[in-house]
Amino acid sequence: MGSYDPVRLALHALFVSVLALCLNTAGGDMKIADKTLVVWCAPSNLDHRGAGVFGVEDLQEFDSIVLGEVRPRVWMAGSHLFRRTEAAQDSWPTETVASGTMVQVAVTWQGTRITLYREGQVVASYDRPQRDYGEGLRVSMGMRHCNAAGVPPTGAFGGVIDEAQFYAEALSAAQIAGLRPGGATPVRPLARWTFVDGSGRDEMGCFGPAVLRNGAEIRDGKLYLDGKDDYLITPVLRAPQVLYPATLAAQWAALATDPQVLAHQASRQRLAADPYRPAVHFAPPGGMMNDPNGPCFWQGNYHLFYQWVAPGGGPLLWGHACSTDLVNWRDLPVALRPDTEGNCFSGNTLVEPERVIALYHGTGSGNAIATASDPLLLNWEKHPANPVIPAVHTAADGSPYRIYDPCVWKDARGYWALSGTYKDGDFVKDCRLAEQLFFSTDLAHWEYRGVFVEDGFFTERGEDGAVPYVLPLGAEHLLLFASHRRGAQYYLGAIEPSGERFRIRRHGRFNYGPIGVGSLHAPAAFIDPQGRCIAFFNVREGRPATEWSDVMTLPRVLSLEADGTLGIRPAAEVERLRADPRAAAARELPANAEVVLDTRGGKSIEITAEIDPGAAREVCLSVLRSPDGAERTDIRVFFQTEHNWFGQYGQQRPCVLMVDGTRASLRDDVQARPPESGPLLLGAGEPLRLRVFVDRSIVEVFANDRQCLTLRVYPSRADSDTLALRVQGAAARLAALTVWDLAASANLAAAP
Repeated sequence: MGSYDPVRLALHALFVSVLALCLNTAGGDMKIADKTLVVWCAPSNLDHRGAGVFGVEDLQEFDSIVLGEVRPRVWMAGSHLFRRTEAAQDSWPTETVASGTMVQVAVTWQGTRITLYREGQVVASYDRPQRDYGEGLRVSMGMRHCNAAGVPPTGAFGGVIDEAQFYAEALSAAQIAGLRPGGATPVRPLARWTFVDGSGRDEMGCFGPAVLRNGAEIRDGKLYLDGKDDYLITPVLRAPQVLYPATLAAQWAALATDPQVLAHQASRQRLAADPYRPAVHFAPPGGMMNDPNGPCFWQGNYHLFYQWVAPGGGPLLWGHACSTDLVNWRDLPVALRPDTEGNCFSGNTLVEPERVIALYHGTGSGNAIATASDPLLLNWEKHPANPVIPAVHTAADGSPYRIYDPCVWKDARGYWALSGTYKDGDFVKDCRLAEQLFFSTDLAHWEYRGVFVEDGFFTERGEDGAVPYVLPLGAEHLLLFASHRRGAQYYLGAIEPSGERFRIRRHGRFNYGPIGVGSLHAPAAFIDPQGRCIAFFNVREGRPATEWSDVMTLPRVLSLEADGTLGIRPAAEVERLRADPRAAAARELPANAEVVLDTRGGKSIEITAEIDPGAAREVCLSVLRSPDGAERTDIRVFFQTEHNWFGQYGQQRPCVLMVDGTRASLRDDVQARPPESGPLLLGAGEPLRLRVFVDRSIVEVFANDRQCLTLRVYPSRADSDTLALRVQGAAARLAALTVWDLAASANLAAAP
């Protein structure tokens, strides 16, 4: 793995050439329009409804040979949302073959003409708009489709398949009539499955070895399907992943001319004109970014992976960037693409001395493993047993378990993995959080060990435990997760000595308002070489879709404080972005009056402020403020002023931190969102210490290293760059305030 030897490169080049020949295209440009599907099958019964026998899909749409969907016992050409399906089937013959008897069924697509054959005879012929199949092309047997448009497998077929053939052209009626199982073919098929060697091997070599799911079997040279939910699916058909050289210098040299990297750079240069694109926060090179995945440190570089949909759409991939300092990021080629799954959803990484392991969720499949060991983690190799933790039949209460976003860690006994899911109810509505635990000694064979943690007390009904991360934190463990209802959260607690149960001591949230509208979303974290727990979160858009979406937070350090609470600080490396400091003079802040600071603000700045609130009931720092105050984002802290707060909270003063973006933009198309607010406790006599990062359309507010709130805002005015302070109820004192410009990070260069 990761080698760069001439023999492997020669084999790689040969395979690319064969693949291009199979597709009748240059360089593996996978576009198939005209095609033919032929299958010899014996239905177990003729009462199937909408049963897919043999089909092709590319994650967006599908075409399939289907039995009994529009009319019972009638063969038809099924298609995604019936786009290429003929509804008028009254004159089509019904199938009468006896159970266990083989029948040949074929469909050709030639231009707009679709023709259905049974035993070499035309059954129907009609016109529909043609559909080209491109990247993500795969074949399935036993289901109408497996992952088209990200939808789980549907349309189960029960029976036996003797042989299946796939041609990248439309065969004639005479050619179809002359076909026999195991016999000669009139032209070279794109793919052919005879099952004679007991495997799901494509004899033409264009598709990789097929995967049998949920009990599908190959025996006696045939594929057996039970008609419940078992099926066969092939890996995605595409040119093999580029193999990068083995040394760091050679990898950087190769990346200097890499098409993906160059495309990312060109896209970033073009998108830089967007006034809402951050200067220093990591944003995608274009397209849609979602969860951060598996950040880690490997051979001198920090690596950040993220869910990514490329411009123009397609499946979810793992985008990839690296950095030597956590703030200056360079784009790398896509790390993980789907093959036998629909999408590469979230997961994490585990760094071992000789390799990095990625455990991720493959939609419609299960949890899968890939490994890499080269300097920049460019050459990922999927585990041959994927999905190593397959999806299983799940009852309404969630038993035995559901398979979803995983994480992996290791101790002296072996590997542990969580699947972050839910139980006892409906997703998002009334379910309870459940993290399911698995154990393995070899990464290939996993044993289910039960529920690692379940909750319905700290979290609400309807919350799940997606994207879990289990990490040591001081003398305890941190379990990060996100629910699809309330966003990013954490537990502090301990793993029991058995290693199979987590005891919750403390629960907290990183997002307090609605998710999906300019808010913090999903977490990812790792322990760096300094022993710090470094976390990233993605932050959703609050404006209509554009050519890119979502932003990552700056790296945060999470720590276990002496009082047992969670500390939250920006990583020290963020200070490298500081430029042009300017300080405001210490001063008294009069009650109930706004003080507009003459210290220059900006739209990409860091602010540090220390304020003694005295008896004030509110302190407000306004950023991204227009001179007339009509447009502004307010960072507000409300203080408990009753005399009994020491008795209720010991020697701590309860406060509420708020980021109020209700007047942040005069644009009509920005989605309305209530202020984001969260709890904050200050010690008796402790000043309020704020550290605020404003970066064009994202605001991150750290308070006393105990709380952090995040919000997306979209100021419409070019002059919305001033700062102001206001206190309510009583006077306060500004002890110190410094503003820095955030120097644009030097990310996205092809080489260091």
